[in-house]
Amino acid sequence: MNLLKISSGRLFRHLPLYKACIAGALVHSASLRAQDALIDLPSIPTGFSSASSIYAAPRPELKKGPTLALNLASTYDSNVTQSSGRPGDPVDSDFIISPGLIASYLIGSSEWLLGTTFAGSYDNYLDSSDLSGPNYDLTAFGGYRGGKLIASFSSGFGFHQGINRYLNANVEQYQISNRAIARYNFSPKTAVVGSISQSSVFYQTDGFNDTSSFNAGVGLLWSATPLIDLGPGIRYGLRTQENTDDLVTIGPNMKVNYQLSEKVSLRSTLGLDFTDSEGVDNDTLVNWSFALNYKANSLWSLNLALLRDTQANPGSGGGFDEVTLYRMGYVRNIRRARLNLGVGLESRTAEGFTTASSVNDSFDYLTYDASLSMPIYKENLDATLSVRYRDQSSDDPDNSWDGVQTGLGLSWKF
Repeated sequence: MNLLKISSGRLFRHLPLYKACIAGALVHSASLRAQDALIDLPSIPTGFSSASSIYAAPRPELKKGPTLALNLASTYDSNVTQSSGRPGDPVDSDFIISPGLIASYLIGSSEWLLGTTFAGSYDNYLDSSDLSGPNYDLTAFGGYRGGKLIASFSSGFGFHQGINRYLNANVEQYQISNRAIARYNFSPKTAVVGSISQSSVFYQTDGFNDTSSFNAGVGLLWSATPLIDLGPGIRYGLRTQENTDDLVTIGPNMKVNYQLSEKVSLRSTLGLDFTDSEGVDNDTLVNWSFALNYKANSLWSLNLALLRDTQANPGSGGGFDEVTLYRMGYVRNIRRARLNLGVGLESRTAEGFTTASSVNDSFDYLTYDASLSMPIYKENLDATLSVRYRDQSSDDPDNSWDGVQTGLGLSWKF
């Protein structure tokens, strides 16, 4: 089957490539056995929840050649600065107008695929003009499937600005990320999988330090049944920050994958991190990554994502954070409309700090979100109504806040 004759969702099911702005989380081919598919797992969020990000517009179909979609969103934010409401920290609301575009270009065949995507928007705050500015991501990706080998890569560059809940401040930052994963099948029942990922953040706002994260892993997989494969592996990690000694982690892990046609898919890994750093006490941490997709029928589906990992803290106090993420989503097709419901909880815990800094406060971040999308003119123009509630709880009252974002957006696909 020629990959380029498939819609965007099915295309990435047949050749998983990258976690990108157009395709979203990767899924895999129903025609493949469990041991034949690669899937992208959850990653640590950036800490931004810009006004334009609430607008969950339907993505344009990813197909051979160029694709383009123009977006226009209007948003109301009840707490644009994520303020606690305590004396000296008032809560301000605002309306935001966000024009944007999504563009992609794709070439390939049934065995290989190369492409690039660009997603950008400009958030124009009517009152809080100092928060106005662009956000964009550019991603290049590719994949190969032939014989016993499956491999894919992605490389991204982005600029993000606005209020970042990790830093409790209005910041500007550049981010560079790279990822590669490959699988080689020795036999119908055994395979080796290797992966490398890297991410670096460069802050343009004074008072914060650049950070980076690197992971490399290798593992063996055994197909216990036609639906299940599992096996041991090992992961090496490196976390760096300009104001903190590097944190090195290494430890074993176990992978478990399950695939039942298009109905159920599971990708998971659970491991230990033995840490080593001159600036913090050595410790043993647990990491996990879990992605479950359940498609009951053509009308509705569920997805679940779990993550725990470490990240360097960019604050002046240095140190590292342990991040735990839980996310559940529900999708319902109602005639020509699509309803998305979601709930998420993110917990961040300070690990091994040598000095104090307000940026390093531990907190829990809870979100409830919903969106309803439907075509309103042929198949080219879609409308989306979205709402999101956010609540951050911290031991520090000045770092606790909540707020609501609502938005209405239009997307014209060419």
